[in-house]
This record gives sequence, structure tokens and C-alpha cells, in this order.
Amino acid sequence: TNIIKAGADIAKCGIGNGELCETKIKTGVGYEQLSVAIECGQAANELKSLCCSDGGCKAPGDICKALGAGSHMVMVGSLFCGYEQNEGEWEEEFEIKNSTVTGKTVKKRLKVYGMSSKLANNKYFGGLKDYRTSEGKEMWVSYKGDVNDLAIDIKGGLASCCTYTNTRNLENLHKNCVFGLV
Repeated sequence: TNIIKAGADIAKCGIGNGELCETKIKTGVGYEQLSVAIECGQAANELKSLCCSDGGCKAPGDICKALGAGSHMVMVGSLFCGYEQNEGEWEEEFEIKNSTVTGKTVKKRLKVYGMSSKLANNKYFGGLKDYRTSEGKEMWVSYKGDVNDLAIDIKGGLASCCTYTNTRNLENLHKNCVFGLV
């Protein structure tokens, strides 16, 4: 709330929840994202401001939960990795039989990395400084096809979420969602 009261238009809530983020394991700092989204979303709505939920979304339902908790935006970077429209370092893997390459492509994969990874520090910040640790990781993500399929899946998930919670529009989703222990 302090950042909003100081004049910010929007506050990012959460740290260390993205798939490529290692902040929690490197620093011990972090909090479960749904809990953060509920607390910060409620505070932002009370202050008539906006909050953006940190990552960690693995499926459309995670976006629904973040918006239902009160967030106005959701970071979903790794969810969108591996699609045809992604730029970056693509690599093709080949089927190998008897130690010879058959030439038949089995799959494509994309190199992705967190913005606090060693690779990102080398690429954008002149290397990882001695007084810092890398809080991000690098990994290969398998090819997933056309990103439009994901967009349709997210849209469908949000529409169904609104139906199940009796919500007419996303702006009011947080008013109709209740989270608790089962």
C-alpha cells in the first residue's frame, strides 16, 4: 500500500514465483502468490489503484485465480514460452538410432532464461557482479505450436471462470471469487 500511497499507478505484488525465478531458494524471500494476490489485490482495490500479480502461472486457471484474487494484471512470461512466434535461440533435436542421426526432426526447443539469470546478466548488464548471485535460471522449452491456441485456451478458461462464479466481466471477478481451505 505504501507504494500506491506514494503515487504509483500500479504495484507489482509478489517476488520469486516465476518458473525461471530462483529468488525463493537463493534468498529465502518469497510468499505464495495466491496469498499475495489476495492481500495486495484487496488493498489496491480499496485504494482505487491497480496491482500486477507476479508470475508462476502454469495454466489458464492460474490467471483466473490471480484475477479472481483481485489482481488487475498477471505476469505470464514462461506460460508464453515455446510458441512459434517466440524469437530467440531455437534448436532442433534429431532422432538418434544406433549413434547415427537419421535427419528426422523430433522436436524443436527454445532457450529461455530469467532476467536475473547468469545468462541475462552477461547479455544485458556486463556480467554477474561478484557481490551478487544469480536468482534466475535457464532452460529449454519444447515447441508448443501457434500462440493463438494458448490465447484461445486462456480466453476460454476466463469465460468459464466467470460462468462458474456468476460474473459478468473480468473487472468484477474479484467480487465473486472466494478462496479458502477445502
